[in-house]
Amino acid sequence: PLLNGAEEIAWWVINDYGNIHTQSNGSALSFQLQITASTFSDTDPAINNSTIYKVKLTNMAEELRKDCTFALWIDSDVGCFEDDYVGSLPESNLIFFL
Repeated sequence: PLLNGAEEIAWWVINDYGNIHTQSNGSALSFQLQITASTFSDTDPAINNSTIYKVKLTNMAEELRKDCTFALWIDSDVGCFEDDYVGSLPESNLIFFL
């Protein structure tokens, strides 16, 4: 919902199908990630200099995937790495770093 008024938007796609696991010899999961990152300049400190990510995960396999867990690994050093605070608001589908 905050994409309107974004100062800058970046979009990229990550595919995991085909013969891409040559190092691990693992099987492809046949997923596609579409990621949109938006930045904002605002007088509200909660929005100013924030990056908002919208991630769309699509199953590209022929079979239905059930009971799948998906996670993002983010190394969010904000200022000094020794005093970072990470939190979440599940009811808003939101994670944040301070």
